[in-house]
Parts: sequence; structure tokens; C-alpha cells
Amino acid sequence: MNITLHLHDGRKRTCHYSDGDKHVTARGLHCECSRTSDLIVAGTGRHREQDEHGESEDAACARCGGSVGRLVVVYSTLFGRTEDVAVLHGRPRVY
Repeated sequence: MNITLHLHDGRKRTCHYSDGDKHVTARGLHCECSRTSDLIVAGTGRHREQDEHGESEDAACARCGGSVGRLVVVYSTLFGRTEDVAVLHGRPRVY
């Protein structure tokens, strides 16, 4: 899984995720609310889009709630989520 933060100014930054967290960290970026700590970003649930290869939604600072851009998640999949799940659960395929 690859998570990228698309900032309002057009820059893109790879985010780091730890299992169990409900947020990601954009190292080297800072919010107005905390100039000394890395930016912690969470999805807002607004304007969510999803397809077979990933999803995206608006993103905000997890500390103050200020809008920072859009989180884009690209799944690590070969054929798309639906097909990968079908293959993993035993439905045989001939390619």
C-alpha cells in the first residue's frame, strides 16, 4: 500500500503509516498548529472516491483539523481488489 498526500499547492509527499494507527505522518511537513512536529494527517471522510486500485479523500491535520489537501492510497494489487480477493478465496482462474 502506498499513501501519498497531495497538498493544496500541488506538491506531493509520501506518508508513513504504522499498523493500528488511524492517521499517517508526513515527515518534514508542519502545520500552523505545531511548527516543531511532523504533520500528522487523517482522512476527513469527505469527497471519498474509491476504485479497484485505490481510494482518496480529503485530508486534515489530526491535531487541529485544518485542511491540508487530499490523501491518495494505492493498493498493492495485481488485478484489482475484487479479483485478488476472488483468487485468494479459491475461485480458480485461467489466464
